Amino acid sequence: MKRVKKNARVRNRRPEIEYIKDVRNLHVHQKQSSGLPTFALTVTFVNYCRNVHDKIAQAATAGQLGVKSSELCIANWGSQIHHLISKMRSEKFSHIPIIDDAGVVDGVFNESAILDYLIGSGMASVIEPEHTLKEIHKHCVIGADHVETFRFISPLASEDDVADIFLSVTGPFTRVGAVFVTPGAAPKEPIQRMITAWDVLSQSKGPIR
Repeated sequence: MKRVKKNARVRNRRPEIEYIKDVRNLHVHQKQSSGLPTFALTVTFVNYCRNVHDKIAQAATAGQLGVKSSELCIANWGSQIHHLISKMRSEKFSHIPIIDDAGVVDGVFNESAILDYLIGSGMASVIEPEHTLKEIHKHCVIGADHVETFRFISPLASEDDVADIFLSVTGPFTRVGAVFVTPGAAPKEPIQRMITAWDVLSQSKGPIR
């Protein structure tokens, strides 16, 4: 039951599943006086059931979820903070990975990084238009001590494995903000994709970055 509740393929096809269940119940329980079903199931309906089943049964992997690296909004340590904030607001991005020349994730820019920086400076600091990510480096690096953490997984990891990562409790005040897909699930490898919790919840409807 735990898997069913969090599995996006099942959840997003709930109306179809309920329809099939209703037809099945009528067919099984509504009998004529002769004991025969009140109606016959058509080939079209049986094929419809098979189609729904096949779509639910298709196991998605981490290599199919989220956003592939070539389509990600990325930054480097020289990127201007104001520009990134504007990009996040206009494009509805929640996380912008900071990538080095080898394609490796060096850090993540998000709201948590900004908040951590402001709190750490006693709210006295002001982010000027010319300020770059270098100004808040320690608040963006992977492993920074704030409310979001990040994980690395293989492209062969299942959708349920990814969901487990987002559902797991990493600490009393922390959560997994994003999952990065690399060839061997190692942090120092070039990323292939980025997955957020919203991508898992709505994977059949397309990614929400």
